[in-house]
Amino acid sequence: MKLFLQTKNGADGLPMIGAMAELGLDMTALADVLASSGLPCHIETQKVTRGGLQGTAVGIQPRSMEAMDFQASRDIFERAPVEDTVRRGAIGSLNLLHCVFRDGSLPAVTVAVLLCVSFGTAELGKDGCLAGLLPWSLSGEGVEPGAAEILCGRPVTLVRGEARVSAAGAALWATLFSQADPGQGAVFCRAKGAGFGTGSAACVEMMLLDEDGDRAQREGGDEEILQLETHIDHLTGEEIGCAIDVLSHTPGVLDTAWFSGIGKKNRPLGLLRVLCYPSDEERVGKALFRQTHTLGYRKARLQRTVLPRRLGKAPAGGDREVAAKYYEVDGVTYVRPESDALRKAAEAAGLGLPALRFASLPTKREE
Repeated sequence: MKLFLQTKNGADGLPMIGAMAELGLDMTALADVLASSGLPCHIETQKVTRGGLQGTAVGIQPRSMEAMDFQASRDIFERAPVEDTVRRGAIGSLNLLHCVFRDGSLPAVTVAVLLCVSFGTAELGKDGCLAGLLPWSLSGEGVEPGAAEILCGRPVTLVRGEARVSAAGAALWATLFSQADPGQGAVFCRAKGAGFGTGSAACVEMMLLDEDGDRAQREGGDEEILQLETHIDHLTGEEIGCAIDVLSHTPGVLDTAWFSGIGKKNRPLGLLRVLCYPSDEERVGKALFRQTHTLGYRKARLQRTVLPRRLGKAPAGGDREVAAKYYEVDGVTYVRPESDALRKAAEAAGLGLPALRFASLPTKREE
């Protein structure tokens, strides 16, 4: 899958982290990386709704950390327990900022943001990271001076309204993302997420794009999937519920299922089963280990047959519309709203979930 940064609202580091959290980035693993790096800070997240968009707002505390010189920042990245791709991304972004802020120091929060975003793009954008052109306001409002210097000599999109582009956002955009080709063929959007910064109006939207994995689902027919499963008899009910919830929202996971039974010595146990595409095994397998602490899992390649389907919108009471799947059976097209989209719409409207389904049905008042 490829990670796509939608740049119409600009670019800023903290909202990037929030958008990736919405797309399933393992925030526990990210917190571990940040803690192991030696930076005296931690991430705080909060579900919010702003401007009609639901997403995750991210803050890094404490914000009062002292500034760090560039060599100290580079040493942090060199020592961090991350893959080389993450380290190169963070150092590349740092070098761009070094060329702009010639006083020799950066806020420690910015250093943490560079590391976090580099980690997130490496985790979610296994097949690459794409982005559109950054906006440049004709009035100049919203573009930080450091960002303006980074964007000099690079193509931008002129906009009439305000464009929020921070220096860190511009550096991350220039280092971690390749420019998307407008002529690229059809792609399948697996997921979309919005992120915000706490105490800021900045907003970033990201998407996970699949160029090939869902072709069978679009056209119908046979496809190969991977089934991962493990027996669980060492977790509490709360831990099992949390694992299922996190795994269900992990990018690449097609489905999760839990089966209860009796194991050796008549002990209660359960079977946790996860479906994914073979190309997503590394990410999903890591998530399965992280969320369950199982000592191993079994895997099997399966063939499955699927109906042709496409994404669209479906009414959900009043003038609301939610994401939905359209599919065909015997030449008849049916629509099924996405359960997550229904839940978010119900929360935003302050309604119970059944209200959206019942509101869309015709009613007749008895006389």
